[in-house]
Amino acid sequence: MVAEAPAPARDPPWFSVIIPWHGRWEHLHRAVESVARQIDRDYELLIVCNGEAAALAEQLQAREDLPPRRVLVSAPADANAARNVGSDAARGHWLALLDADDEFTPEKLAAMRGAIAAGAADIFLSRGRRVRSDKKAFVFPSLLLQPDDNISEYFFSRGCNCSTSSIVARRDVARSVRFAPGLPKFQDNDFLIRAQASGAKIGMLEEPLFLWHDASEAGRLSRGDDYERQMAWAKSLAPAFTEKAYRAFCARRVAQYVFPRDPIRNGRRFWDGWRKGGLSLPETGLLVARALLPASLARRGVDVYARVTQPAPARPLRDER
Repeated sequence: MVAEAPAPARDPPWFSVIIPWHGRWEHLHRAVESVARQIDRDYELLIVCNGEAAALAEQLQAREDLPPRRVLVSAPADANAARNVGSDAARGHWLALLDADDEFTPEKLAAMRGAIAAGAADIFLSRGRRVRSDKKAFVFPSLLLQPDDNISEYFFSRGCNCSTSSIVARRDVARSVRFAPGLPKFQDNDFLIRAQASGAKIGMLEEPLFLWHDASEAGRLSRGDDYERQMAWAKSLAPAFTEKAYRAFCARRVAQYVFPRDPIRNGRRFWDGWRKGGLSLPETGLLVARALLPASLARRGVDVYARVTQPAPARPLRDER
């Protein structure tokens, strides 16, 4: 059963929680349940049906096992377009993004409200807990974003991952920057790089406030392996996407995945990532090893690296439920 439905929020609510949904009922139920468990209940819930889920909007609205929600429709199978539909319809002062296959911790909105009251940022992020199909979990990113950091270098030179489910943005900022429809990958990175370039201040909370479920990785709309298009995307964001970040991006996000296709060119990308992209020599060596090792061994290497770089011990998953 879903947790007790929240008491009616004030009008307008402080938060609008926006969930783009593509059609997996079990994932949506888990995400919505995590919203219903929030300590801070001053929110509205918007579920934006997109792609094949667009035909399920009426059925979703009629379900009685979910807490109060507004159901919207965005016809394309495009999570970014759905986020924009939710942003345009939101009544909350702040927008909390949640992917349908992720979860908020119960403290998520309360912690964000405290950060909003104490800080001077337009967008707040937090650490999260990445949960694998084998139930192994680790906290990420290992390093906190600092006020003066260029966020493209934070992502790629420093190797700090992000997730859309970490983003809480002022409504007017989200509507001004907007998510880029049709972008198959790096959706959160793209939004945040352009937001910082527009003058938005971005802050980060230390505690992990969401669960990123990595079990169904292949089915996510944000996956893709068109590496030429990915490099063109990075170039299109210059100068906000710095040359240093671009060199690291080509090593980290391209060369390690396509090394056998062109070893000479990708070897140069690794070299440039180390010499010009801010990658450390040990990290560059790890990327090269991942490029050469079979996928199963490479994944084990990632597990070891994640344990070594953990910012704090992860609590057992049952503590989050």
